[in-house]
Amino acid sequence: MGFSVQARFGLPNPSIFSGTTCSLPQHTGIWQFPQSSCTESPEEPNFLPAKKQGHWLETELGLLEIDPSLPDGHAIATIRPEAIEIGPNGHNNLKAQVKTYSYQGLIARCLTGLDGTELQVVAPPHRLFQVGQEITIHIPRERIWLLPNS
Repeated sequence: MGFSVQARFGLPNPSIFSGTTCSLPQHTGIWQFPQSSCTESPEEPNFLPAKKQGHWLETELGLLEIDPSLPDGHAIATIRPEAIEIGPNGHNNLKAQVKTYSYQGLIARCLTGLDGTELQVVAPPHRLFQVGQEITIHIPRERIWLLPNS
């Protein structure tokens, strides 16, 4: 006999789980199912066409502050989902709308939308978001990497 992960751990509102309830056999740990949809989710970086000049990076998201020691010119900016922070923190604070939310145990994954551009975000599991909710994300300047635009 199986059990619902939400029921077993007393998790709130099943609608925050991307519409899927994961079931595991009785007395079995989730770590024993590496192929489970509960644990699968490769982290993919966010890629943005960009132009860097001095301290600023011009992107689809607007101007972002960046490390001035990086070379100027056209590039592809990449930001790892786990590098994006929730909440304002000094520079590069952007308003985003939650498009999808998936609780995954040790982390939560969000797809956010900002003026037609989507960014994947990895959030702490205690941060519960609803689809459509507006949040502030912070992109630390030292966590933006530039790739050559060829």
